[in-house]
Amino acid sequence: MALPTLLGFPPTIDRARDIYRIRGLTSQVNLAGLPALVLPIPSGARLPASLQLLGPHGSEDRLLAAGAVIEAAVRG
Repeated sequence: MALPTLLGFPPTIDRARDIYRIRGLTSQVNLAGLPALVLPIPSGARLPASLQLLGPHGSEDRLLAAGAVIEAAVRG
């Protein structure tokens, strides 16, 4: 499954404590104990982008392989 990593834009450094407001898509995955991989994705804009891949229990090797394919594809 592919999901965004954050629910919004990252806070500025002076508001770093507000990160809890946008991390709702990763917290549940961590609590469920599912394997996940987060990849930075070049967006062409000044804002960072990222992609979160989730897999069933025991799928770490497949997630890493999928991440390598995505990483190579976005590099161009």
